[in-house]
Amino acid sequence: RVPKYIFRHNDVSHLRELLQRSDPSVPKIVAFETVHSMDGKAFGCVGGYIASTSSLIDTVRSYAAGFIFTTSLPPMLLAGALESVRILKSAEGRVLRRQHQRNVKLMRQMLMDAGLPVVHCPSHIIPVRVADAAKNTEVCDELMSRHNIYVQAINYPTVPRGEELLRIAPTPHHTPQMMNYFLENLLVTWKQVGLELKPHSSAECNFCRRPLHFEVMSEREKSYFSGLSKLVSAQA
Repeated sequence: RVPKYIFRHNDVSHLRELLQRSDPSVPKIVAFETVHSMDGKAFGCVGGYIASTSSLIDTVRSYAAGFIFTTSLPPMLLAGALESVRILKSAEGRVLRRQHQRNVKLMRQMLMDAGLPVVHCPSHIIPVRVADAAKNTEVCDELMSRHNIYVQAINYPTVPRGEELLRIAPTPHHTPQMMNYFLENLLVTWKQVGLELKPHSSAECNFCRRPLHFEVMSEREKSYFSGLSKLVSAQA
């Protein structure tokens, strides 16, 4: 039977310590997922797949109980996953990625500047901590029914009680006008349900809850959103 060792989440030092204890002549597989659960899911598809060598894929297919006792993904979902990878590897994908990163950075900073409790996340997901399941659901419902804005409310058991949050996911195709409309109505709804704003919000680490400081924008990114400040001022 092959021995298994578990290293602490995202703790490279602990992983190195475990590897140093092991026989260097024995092949090893390090399995990890640094962006996961509510902070991940960047591809617009359903289900998962293994990207590896044919030998490892065949091993999983033959021995993994989780694979044996389930069914394969439907062909249209597989085609969607392959097309997502193809686009991201292309010139079009590189442009979309830059636009996506700019939009995420801008949206995060807008939320923080408005005093909303943004939680740090290394992916494109922007979690905003509500810490109250009923109010979290109410914010989500109000945004949808009154303003035609869909945001997912994440409650227990998906997250621990007291960690309820809104899961905001900007796309490359959201415009500054759309993001300003979203923020304006989120703030109205936030106050309506009795949630408080922070005077000077900053993103927080998921673990230690200390503020994280982001470089807001490069000059190139500022030029991309050159009309935003005028738009915000005009609608304030």
